[in-house]
Amino acid sequence: MANRKVEVFKFNNIGDSKGPVINLDFSGKDIVEMPVFYRESESNPEGHFHKGTDESFDPQYVYVLKGKMEFTCIYPEGRTEVLLVDELHGIILPKLVYHRYKTLEYTIFCEPRLEKYDINNNDKIICSAEDYPKIISEILKNEE
Repeated sequence: MANRKVEVFKFNNIGDSKGPVINLDFSGKDIVEMPVFYRESESNPEGHFHKGTDESFDPQYVYVLKGKMEFTCIYPEGRTEVLLVDELHGIILPKLVYHRYKTLEYTIFCEPRLEKYDINNNDKIICSAEDYPKIISEILKNEE
């Protein structure tokens, strides 16, 4: 089974006394768009996971440029993990891992995309944390 470990990482800050400077390195990746999200504190959209049919979500990278986010992640085997992602940090979310975020303050974040977003071909499966185990079990059973 593929690596499904969620990881939080810190940006390499190459700034100086004027302030932080980060260089998001996309070497070897063909980024076609970069949506930037502006969210008020306590923004808490629906939980979901990605099938990974869109390369942008296999895995999904989220870069927090300003603010702080809390991610609740549930792995296919049932383990739950809550991770804080501070300003100038990012998170890597593997496909099939359920996640729901909450902004803890005004937050600006971005997600690089390897494919143009197509509303008619959405990779995201929206569900509750309670429904996720049944849905993911069916998906994994069909993968065998």
